[in-house]
Amino acid sequence: MNLCICKGAIPIPGVKTVKQAEENLAALCWRLSSDELLQLKYAAASKSPKNMIQNIFQTRYVLYLTSKLLFLFFLVSSISNNV
Repeated sequence: MNLCICKGAIPIPGVKTVKQAEENLAALCWRLSSDELLQLKYAAASKSPKNMIQNIFQTRYVLYLTSKLLFLFFLVSSISNNV
């Protein structure tokens, strides 16, 4: 989850237990260092197949959901600021 945040994404984790919720919240309290990010980048590049195909439907759906969530966030923020 922290890697997603460091790359500018907004993770939307699912949880089934209180422990998972606590672990997800704890991940918001720290960030990977630039060295750690580089290590992960090189590890992924050396291990991943070169001809990997991106699922464009999944990517578009995630972008769609993210845009809707951001819209709702800003809507709620503007309403709460006007109250």
